[in-house]
Amino acid sequence: MSNQLLFLILTILALVFTLGMYIYRAVKQVKYKDDERWKNVLLHAKRIAEISNWGLIIAIFICMIIPSIQEYPIMLKRVALLGLLYFGLHNLMEWVGIIYFDHKL
Repeated sequence: MSNQLLFLILTILALVFTLGMYIYRAVKQVKYKDDERWKNVLLHAKRIAEISNWGLIIAIFICMIIPSIQEYPIMLKRVALLGLLYFGLHNLMEWVGIIYFDHKL
C-alpha cells in the first residue's frame, strides 16, 4: 500500500471522526437541552482529549532531543497532513469521552 493511499484513508477517517463528533454532540445537546449534567459530560470529555495534547508535546520533545531524528528532512505538506490527522485523533478521543461519560454520569 502506498503512502498516499494510506494518508488518504487516514484523512477520510479523521474527517469522519470530526463530523461524527460534532453531529453527535449537537444531537445530544438538543436532547439534553444543555443542562448541567451535559456540561459536566463535555468538561470530562475535553479533559480526556487534552491527554492527546500532552502526548503530542512529549512526542515532539522526544523528537527534538534525539539527534538522528533531527537530521531527517520533513516536507511541509507532510507536517500539515500529520496536523490534520492529529486533529482527527483529538476529535475521536473527545467523541469517545463524550459517549463514555454520557453513559457513566
